Amino acid sequence: MKRSIAVLMTVTMVLTILTGCGNRNTPDGKYKLYYCHSEYQYAADSGVLSWEYYTPSAAADFEYVLQRYLRGPESKDMVAPFPSGLRLVALELKENKAQITLTKELAELSGIDLTIACACITLTVWDLTQLATVDIRAQDVLLNNQKSIIMNAEELILSDIVSTNK
Repeated sequence: MKRSIAVLMTVTMVLTILTGCGNRNTPDGKYKLYYCHSEYQYAADSGVLSWEYYTPSAAADFEYVLQRYLRGPESKDMVAPFPSGLRLVALELKENKAQITLTKELAELSGIDLTIACACITLTVWDLTQLATVDIRAQDVLLNNQKSIIMNAEELILSDIVSTNK
């Protein structure tokens, strides 16, 4: 029962915090890298998440762009939702899924902070690849007592659209 309540509370928080992420009108050649507003309040009109546009060079592959993303935003109005020093360990793209293994620093996060970080990573990966599912792992450690956090970006966007239409 406690686990069900915890899951319900987390889902409710994600629905509340994702205002402002539903706009898929990205200019050609640019991608959205999702971060947090540097100053935010849960359930505020501006929401928790925002993005900055990034234009990769023609030679940049997905792994390079993801490594660049993990270094954090260029805008002073945003902050990375993940711990500094977080790095990409492995990346596997297959069928309609990205499996991303990050360094153990990700496990420093828990609860809503981990959910926000995973939501930002998922939305960024989705914008870069259009892969529907993102499986996020930390090298050699569990995330909230789980092997991985699996998120579906389309569900996050749908949740955003529902929350902004209320």
